[in-house]
Amino acid sequence: MRPLGWLRPVLVALVASSCSSSAETPTPVDITQDYLLVVMGIADGQVINDLQAARASATERAKAECMVDRGFGYTAIPDDVLSPKGIPELRFTDVEYARQFGFGMGTLEVQSPGVNPNERTVASLSPSEQAAWVDAESSCLAEAEEQVIDTYDLDSMAQIASEVAARVSEDSRFIAEQQAWKACVEARGFEVDGDAFADLVAQYGQRYASVVSADPEAIGAFLDEQRRVATAAAECGERMFEVQRELSKDSLARLDASLYQQLFGT
Repeated sequence: MRPLGWLRPVLVALVASSCSSSAETPTPVDITQDYLLVVMGIADGQVINDLQAARASATERAKAECMVDRGFGYTAIPDDVLSPKGIPELRFTDVEYARQFGFGMGTLEVQSPGVNPNERTVASLSPSEQAAWVDAESSCLAEAEEQVIDTYDLDSMAQIASEVAARVSEDSRFIAEQQAWKACVEARGFEVDGDAFADLVAQYGQRYASVVSADPEAIGAFLDEQRRVATAAAECGERMFEVQRELSKDSLARLDASLYQQLFGT
């Protein structure tokens, strides 16, 4: 099992694109805690969406403040434009979710981004003013991202989670459950290229990319297939996910008792 566990492909995709439903922004501490739990497979995947939305919102607010401080007209982009609502939650281990959305492939394209309120402002400027505005925005964005990174210490959380996932992947109890999971999925007629849940997600992600580029008319049939295999994977994995969560919690307690106490209070 690779570092960051079976959610690694999802995390990589979501770090690159902050698309999610956006609720009231949680506190930074809650966000980093939830992120850690998701990476370990302990919490619901929706908190990844919430994390990305909250981080995008915090970055945008800091950028807007920077632009105004520098004397440029700028309106903070609304949360529902930064993170369009309606994207399905990423709950791959949930059977009902898998039946409806599979591995979530094909769900992001249906979203319609809103309008950036600054487009009209920039269009009204002269070429030299536009260049100055763009330079300032780029500089303010870098400053805002640095500020948000300092607040949301995701790197340290990811390092801890990576160590937890590595320990779990080497545990004989998890290995046995993973082998049973693979046998169950393949007994239902689906081939798994690899041993882990992440391998199956990546396998269908690669196939989806190929279908989109080579035969767009076949997308419907492919999405039906990925819903079936995702359902089989979720149903076959119920015991494996339970063992993974328990081993993750135990490993975290051994690695960092104070963090475990902070997260779970027990």
